[in-house]
Amino acid sequence: MCHETVKYTGEPFVDAGVAVMEHHLGKPCEDFKPEDLEKAARWLIKIYERKSLKGYLTIHFPNSGWCNATISKEKKAEYINKVLQAYNFEPISGRECVYCHRPAQFLADRQHIPMLTGASTIITSPGGVPGLPVCGYCLMAIQFYPLATLKCQGKPLFWWTPEPDLTYSLTGEYFREIEKLIDGGSDKLPNLSWPKTILLDTAQKVLASYGDDKPLADCIGLHVTNYGAGPDYHQYRLPKELLEFLKLVRVKDEAVRSAHTHIIETAWVKDKNNKKQAKSQEKETPSRRNKYFEALVEVFEQANWSEKTKEIVHNFYFHKKPETFQYNNFALCKLFLEKVAGMDKQRLETIKRIADQVTNTLIIGNNETKWLNSLFNHEHKFHEFMRYLIRVQKRLAEKGQVLSLDDILIMLDLSNEEDTVSKDFSLVRDLFLIRMLELVGKNRKDMLNELELTSDTETN
Repeated sequence: MCHETVKYTGEPFVDAGVAVMEHHLGKPCEDFKPEDLEKAARWLIKIYERKSLKGYLTIHFPNSGWCNATISKEKKAEYINKVLQAYNFEPISGRECVYCHRPAQFLADRQHIPMLTGASTIITSPGGVPGLPVCGYCLMAIQFYPLATLKCQGKPLFWWTPEPDLTYSLTGEYFREIEKLIDGGSDKLPNLSWPKTILLDTAQKVLASYGDDKPLADCIGLHVTNYGAGPDYHQYRLPKELLEFLKLVRVKDEAVRSAHTHIIETAWVKDKNNKKQAKSQEKETPSRRNKYFEALVEVFEQANWSEKTKEIVHNFYFHKKPETFQYNNFALCKLFLEKVAGMDKQRLETIKRIADQVTNTLIIGNNETKWLNSLFNHEHKFHEFMRYLIRVQKRLAEKGQVLSLDDILIMLDLSNEEDTVSKDFSLVRDLFLIRMLELVGKNRKDMLNELELTSDTETN
């Protein structure tokens, strides 16, 4: 017989709490029985008595029975009974839970649920009775949500997605971190920095073991609190397209994986800890910034993020220093631009084919390094890049090869020959160079020495 219990509802605080309960009880929420809820409640009460968590609970449930040291034991017990056992209360007539639409059993305020106002500050409400109507199961789940969070810049940071499997996996990373700190006897939770880096680094780790049969979805990193003068809310979006890209990179050939790993590893920046922090290394976990992760998450805060993602290629995928030439990898760029930026596959294949033709026929095949040098050592405006292509076309024609007008238009994303400018020709130039450096590095690495000298000369 089916029985009522906690369940995923599509609301972040509820779903994060359900995921924590699943991790603790070791079973999916649909299999929870009444004795499981009682077991979880006893565990939570014990955990929240820890000194390391009492202060942290203040930024989740201000002035609540969990953390208010001024209330009596009786009132504290009454509060805990309400938030963990309200599913046994009688339904409130005519009211339904705002999260799951089951009959409401409790009217909650900011003591019980984050991001609400206080009971005494609500000036209007249905029927003149203040409070958010919730069922006891959703209210209970929300009490577990702090264990799904990390403390970052003084605020809780946690995950939500519309896919319970993904929410469960992402939440597990932070739940295990909290468990380790508690088990280690830490009396203070570390206050981390760089939420964007933390989120994307976590996503990377989770995707490494996330099954191919499990669904991906857009993810939201929530960085929120209503502790203090008023609600403080920010969300970071990691779209499904980015997660698919990160997952696909892991199954590509070694050259692609190596190129992407190099981007991540070289983007880490070590924070300079002050003397006070240095003395408390046992208590504080130094957090690091990753420039690549930060840039990616910032891109997705833009309304036109599919276009903005193309800037990532220039800033991170195009390696301009001689010692990193070998990490130029067109296949990685193609995968990123297809999956994340939504760039047309035919266009990318055309860019690659023309770059290959120029490189193999003129640069490698005819020792004409000028076609690489001039493109590498000079920033081009659109009309200058077009003159470069005209010269290339003329030289290829002398070799019995001709670039078709249709291919040029596709490459530059122009509708016809009368279009005067390509909006992203600089991306095309970058992709040309990435492919050229890749091919020359594999077949005529000696040519890169001349390129290096020319580059040094231009710089000096």
